[in-house]
Amino acid sequence: MTDVTLDFLAKQMDHLIAETRSMRDDMTVMMEILRGQTHAITSMTAQLADMHSYNRRMLDRVSKLEEKIL
Repeated sequence: MTDVTLDFLAKQMDHLIAETRSMRDDMTVMMEILRGQTHAITSMTAQLADMHSYNRRMLDRVSKLEEKIL
């Protein structure tokens, strides 16, 4: 049976701390990517709403012109 020394435990703790730091950095990068995607989706939603409003106004204009002609 092997003896567990304080030196061994200290090395294991350093390894865990380094792994935790690395995972935290990875999560930070992933959160920034997600924030960018959320902003892009919000922007696209606004653009689609604007296009829909534009199309609705154009349809209203065309309808009014058709009514005048008929």
